[in-house]
Amino acid sequence: YYLIAIGMFTGCRISEICNLKSQCVDAKSFSVLDSKTYAGTREVPLHSALEPLMKFLKKNTYDDFIIPGLSSSNQQVQRSKGMIQKFSRLKKELGFGPEHGFHSFRSTIAHELENAGVNEVHAARILGHSVRSITYGLYSGKSDFDILYASFSALDLGINARHFEAD
Repeated sequence: YYLIAIGMFTGCRISEICNLKSQCVDAKSFSVLDSKTYAGTREVPLHSALEPLMKFLKKNTYDDFIIPGLSSSNQQVQRSKGMIQKFSRLKKELGFGPEHGFHSFRSTIAHELENAGVNEVHAARILGHSVRSITYGLYSGKSDFDILYASFSALDLGINARHFEAD
């Protein structure tokens, strides 16, 4: 549940979420320090609907990870391995085929950012994609976080904070 909620509202890769440590989460964002690409190392704004859940998870972790208790005792030594398998089984049980996967959340977030008119450079930085232009990719290197946060928080994904409030 937590993994899916975070994926839905951030577009993060499953491995980025599984490796997210609680000390990398604050009230408005979290830092992805372990990503498959250089551009994937980034500060991700928290959608306002996700803020209560992240606060709850940070407060209740017992092993320093936002998603606690995952094992890396597998051939790839990846915390995400078991969750990838569980997600795959769940989506099949719900009737989704191979064209849908955890990565579909990234596509949805990209689609929603585009439809909201968010600048493509800002969307790329939120999703951890490289910016290929010389001006913004090489020389700028970073977007103002307040602009990214405002862009991201403005998305209406059909779910609000009430859905994620914890007791």
